[in-house]
Amino acid sequence: MPQAESGWRACCGPVAMEASGYVFMLTRFLERTVGCAVYILHPRSLRVIGDSARKTDKEDAYKEEMPLVSLPSEQKEELRGLIAHKQGINRTRTALINRLHAV
Repeated sequence: MPQAESGWRACCGPVAMEASGYVFMLTRFLERTVGCAVYILHPRSLRVIGDSARKTDKEDAYKEEMPLVSLPSEQKEELRGLIAHKQGINRTRTALINRLHAV
């Protein structure tokens, strides 16, 4: 991984991100390379921010406490990736079998 420039570390504060597809990989990159403290927020808890009438980061930062998502170990994340890959292969196999039966 590339090393962060010295200016990045000086200006990096805490980072909050919504849990999504590549958030764990991005979290590890930011923590290791840039040195930021990263907080992963549960997507359903962000509805409080989305439904609010005032849309400013300063106002959103003081909302009620948001539930955090814990960062899985790298081994657990790799196993999840393998399971997702296997499920994708099974979906493709089923689709091909269905196409054959339709002929």
